[in-house]
Amino acid sequence: MKCKVRIKRQSKDLEYEFTGGEKLSDMLLSIGLIPDTVIVFKDGIPVPEDEYITGDKYVIAETASRG
Repeated sequence: MKCKVRIKRQSKDLEYEFTGGEKLSDMLLSIGLIPDTVIVFKDGIPVPEDEYITGDKYVIAETASRG
């Protein structure tokens, strides 16, 4: 299955392929983001990183600078 991911700070759009039972934190780590440094939104509402991925679109807002 696939979901769409938008990383706001980088203005980057991704299509993430996942299997059932995968959590948002797994996705974040696999695309190189630390779960504690971002907020994930689904339909404009923040969702916890331990939520299971669905075929929706997610927007990721980074909350900490890396520099």
